[in-house]
Amino acid sequence: MKNRNQYLLPGGGLEGNESFDTCVKREALEEQGVKIGSIHWFGSVEDCYTDKCYRNEYCSAVIEGEGFPTSLVPEEVYLGLETAWLPKEHLVERLCGELVDLKKCATLHPLTAMNANYREASALAMYFHLSQPEIPEILRKTLVSVKVHA
Repeated sequence: MKNRNQYLLPGGGLEGNESFDTCVKREALEEQGVKIGSIHWFGSVEDCYTDKCYRNEYCSAVIEGEGFPTSLVPEEVYLGLETAWLPKEHLVERLCGELVDLKKCATLHPLTAMNANYREASALAMYFHLSQPEIPEILRKTLVSVKVHA
C-alpha cells in the first residue's frame, strides 16, 4: 500500500456464508488479478490489544492464471494498493523494520494497522520455518499478546 508505506499479504474477510477457500480465491483475484487452485492452510496469528483481538488465517496456494483485472474497493484505491512481488530473503526483517503512516489508517483500529507488518512477518516466519521475529519496540507497550497457531 504505497500511501501507507506498508507491504501486506493479500487478504480480506469472509462475505456472507462464503467458505474460507472461496474467500481466498476471491481476494487473490480482486487484489492481485491471479486465479488460484489448491489452497493449503498453514496457520493463524492472533494479535490482542487491551480492547480487541483479531485472528488472521494464513495459507499458501497454487497460482493457475495471472494478468486478470483487479477489483479494488475504494479504501484499497485510496491506500494505493498494488501488487508487488518481493524476494523471500530478508522479507521478515523488512516487514519488522517498516514504519507505517498511521494517518492513512482512518478506518482501522490504529494498533491493528501498526501491528500488521509484524503479524505478516510472524506468518511468513511460520511458513518458512524461521524463528518468530522479535516484537518491534514500538509495539511492546501496546500489544498485549501475539499467538501463532500452526
